[in-house]
Amino acid sequence: MNHALANEAAIGNASRRRLFRNLRDLAVGVAVLLACTNVFARDEAMSLRTVPKIGRGLDERIEMVSAVFDADPQGMGLTWEPNEKCSDEVALDLAQNRFRSMVSDRRDWLNERRRKLSPFLGDDPVYVQTRFFELTFDMDGVKAGKKRLGRVASAILYAERLEDYVNHVLATVGIEPRGLRRDRRHQVFLLDEAEAAKTVTHEILGNTMGSGFKSSMVGYDLSGVVLWDHPDHISSDEEFHQVLVHCLAHNIYHDIGPFNHWLYEEHGWLYEGLSYYEEIMMFGPPITTCNPASSLDFKHWQTPYWEANIRKALKSRREYTPEQVLAHGVKTMNAKHIQFGWSYVDFLLWYDATKMDDLIVKTKGDGMSSADAIQEVYGFDLATFDAEWRKFVIAEYSTRPRKGKTPPRSPRGKR
Repeated sequence: MNHALANEAAIGNASRRRLFRNLRDLAVGVAVLLACTNVFARDEAMSLRTVPKIGRGLDERIEMVSAVFDADPQGMGLTWEPNEKCSDEVALDLAQNRFRSMVSDRRDWLNERRRKLSPFLGDDPVYVQTRFFELTFDMDGVKAGKKRLGRVASAILYAERLEDYVNHVLATVGIEPRGLRRDRRHQVFLLDEAEAAKTVTHEILGNTMGSGFKSSMVGYDLSGVVLWDHPDHISSDEEFHQVLVHCLAHNIYHDIGPFNHWLYEEHGWLYEGLSYYEEIMMFGPPITTCNPASSLDFKHWQTPYWEANIRKALKSRREYTPEQVLAHGVKTMNAKHIQFGWSYVDFLLWYDATKMDDLIVKTKGDGMSSADAIQEVYGFDLATFDAEWRKFVIAEYSTRPRKGKTPPRSPRGKR
């Protein structure tokens, strides 16, 4: 071999060895740094050591559980486990301070919840914080399927259901979780007692308890739902879940990035109909109604028998036109507008349920008007829509209220 080439190769090999040694030393240094500064905190909630098992561990969407903190008032569900191999006292002190801060944050969260709500609910509720919700659960427990769950396990089950519903809405409108507002969480109160529900509705939401067992506050600064387990309206966990989804639809669809309240302000019929739609597609026949309490001129419309109301209006030629209904946001709708909105959604679901998600997306934000969206998705101008809807009402609705709340009617299409 040429001596010059040999020397060049030797120098190159030596340089590579020095580079590898430097990289190795750097990696070791980073590993030691991470090992020393990492908070060795094991979240006891994730192993369900202090929470009754409900068939699976808590997922990462659940961030705080009061029962976990109560079972461990010192560590608040966290365990300090310093790395025995770490010799950097400064790094260890930093890590321990971070750990203490996490414990303090959890304690402050729990104390704040109790300071705010104990005067109305006592010390029994289970508090759960998730990505998008603050859940206050004050019920004895629920029977999910064949299994009876305790209070804590039931609270966790409903916390997961809340997050599942958000994922459903995100998928419907086609956005990522970061598209939801995070400057405040939705407040959800699931309660056993009527008086407690009325008090929380008034004191926390600044609202009234509509229809006797539920209340929703949809707002920019405060978004909340209060629901109590009314024995005359709700007979099972499935029905309780269904009513909750109806209420949540009003709140969650209006928490989407720059499009907040687009349905509420521009598409009142769809805003009201969405809750009806969600009930049908997720559970079956809808069981929930909600009319404005201020609609004194339309008292006879404040009834669950809205199909009969629509059929009677058509028969007596006192119906609204689509232009009259679609022109309103929620604030200017009366009970009659709302029930016509339900009927429009009922018709579109019956005609082709698979197109409803696309209709919602077309109206998102500064999207199409209701009339243009119906034309784009279903192919109806308003005259054709009105004619087809009338045929549907005549064929499907009766002037006599049917037994039960709303009869089942299978959509032609399936989502």
